[in-house]
Amino acid sequence: MTTKRGIEFYDEIKPINVSKMIEEIQENHAERNNYDWFWTIGDEKEVVKVVERIIEEADFYNIDYMFTSKCYWCGILTADPWNELNMSEEETLNLIAHNHIKVTTDKDGISLTFYPNTKSPLYKLFRKYPDGYGENISSGINGVIRKLRDFINKRLSEHSDDYGTWTENCDNEECEEEMM
Repeated sequence: MTTKRGIEFYDEIKPINVSKMIEEIQENHAERNNYDWFWTIGDEKEVVKVVERIIEEADFYNIDYMFTSKCYWCGILTADPWNELNMSEEETLNLIAHNHIKVTTDKDGISLTFYPNTKSPLYKLFRKYPDGYGENISSGINGVIRKLRDFINKRLSEHSDDYGTWTENCDNEECEEEMM
């Protein structure tokens, strides 16, 4: 199917639901703490800002993304057509992450989605191969999104105070009085 912009592979790029990831983190925290503490997630706009900041901090020069498969350039991207850019894989991964992955909100919550940024140096490559060079472009972008998901999940798990509040679960009057 051809999109309005004439680039077919856009439909093959799958968003990642960050809200579901946060719900899983919330449940894992509760289980680890024997439900003695409740964690309340903050305002959606604040959570979006935190996720956007994590993406800005993501640097594929420092993120372990290597696979062992010989069909890949070095880790996530296949050599063709990405090598036409005359950039390192890390440079290309950073361009994708910082110029084409956006944090969006909709009825399903917060998601990581692909954004066809026309000002990005990668956009010419996307226009050159509207079919995605087979599945090489879409699978590469999906790989970046999955790696960012893992990076974001780790950061959100480690820094839950940045976007949520902890309160003690009080089952008795004495505990409730201490909290006041």
